[in-house]
Amino acid sequence: MTMPRWKREREVVSSVARDECDLVRRLAAGDVAALEELMGTYWRVLVLYAGRLLGGDVDAARDIAQEAFVRVWERRAGLEPGSVKSYLYRLTRNLALDEFRKRDVRNRWRAASESPEAWPPTPLQLVEREELGRAVDSAINALSPRRREAFTLAYLHRLSYSAVAEIMGVSPATVKNQLAAALAELRETLQTSR
Repeated sequence: MTMPRWKREREVVSSVARDECDLVRRLAAGDVAALEELMGTYWRVLVLYAGRLLGGDVDAARDIAQEAFVRVWERRAGLEPGSVKSYLYRLTRNLALDEFRKRDVRNRWRAASESPEAWPPTPLQLVEREELGRAVDSAINALSPRRREAFTLAYLHRLSYSAVAEIMGVSPATVKNQLAAALAELRETLQTSR
């Protein structure tokens, strides 16, 4: 007479649970052979799982699986009979997620550090900017009133030549000439002030 399938499955599950209880008991006692048995059973699947979580990085996946087994060994005294398999998968998942977060932080840090615009200005740069700002203000104030007005409206207020011409009551060609002269004068003043 053959045993029904559900009964066989229940016996297999009970057998695995008994084997796992024995394995946990041996691990807790410091039996290295129990750790080797555990690694022989779960190493490959944990590497595959971690590799999937890390986008195929096999080297990192191996490191994570190794770290999971190291932690099981370090915490062997506190292991409870139950699902060592679930515990290993949970450890592997958490380690992989930690690695993924670390990579994200490293990538953002690298991107920020490679971009000089993202760096905060140094005290020297702040002083230089302030001095340059004062020199530019002084040079603009030294322009003739018409050139200063044309420059202010066109470059500081970003108005078109025709809008500047309408405001000043002159032709756009006059605005163009005033701006060309203002820019030449500013260049000369700022170059000599260096």
